[in-house]
Amino acid sequence: MPIHALDDGFVILFYNSNGHNHKHIIPIKNPLDGGGGLYTVDQQSGTALALTTAMTTLVTALKPMMAPASTFQYWELWVKPTPGADPIFKQTADLSVVGTAAGAAVPYSQVVFSYRTKGGGNGKVQIMEHTMAINLALKPPYAAPYAAVQTYLLGTGNIYAGRDGTFIASVPKANTKTNDKLREKFLLDI
Repeated sequence: MPIHALDDGFVILFYNSNGHNHKHIIPIKNPLDGGGGLYTVDQQSGTALALTTAMTTLVTALKPMMAPASTFQYWELWVKPTPGADPIFKQTADLSVVGTAAGAAVPYSQVVFSYRTKGGGNGKVQIMEHTMAINLALKPPYAAPYAAVQTYLLGTGNIYAGRDGTFIASVPKANTKTNDKLREKFLLDI
């Protein structure tokens, strides 16, 4: 599989923080129509899970990092019928879930969780404009609110599939920083 392939498909999580719209892409494994256009995806436990349930569980892990003014808006499922094929839109659902952190969003910030897969691959979970301080280099065991994300990524209900087709084995580091490209993009939009 090519390094940038997102086979079997992916979910795009749309959210707003600090007045800016963001997208987070989640590579998934084995999306199947469970009937009526409602899809299931494989989770780390090896069983299928309704995608609506999977996304609610993921957002529950992410929202402690986000300010109450931040909103996880909705998600879209895109499926690739064969490797190299163009993705096909299959399902969307509203979330309307707000952040639960006590602080305000840190403008132009990002937190990056780096992970290793069971097949030896790697990947990153990047969330923009969270509430934590910038320029932190974190190692496990993570404290709150990072611990909720680590617990999700290593848990049996995780749906992130590595590009090598395997699930996450470890989350060896997390970093927070100012995203200069994000800052340039939104400052130029003013």
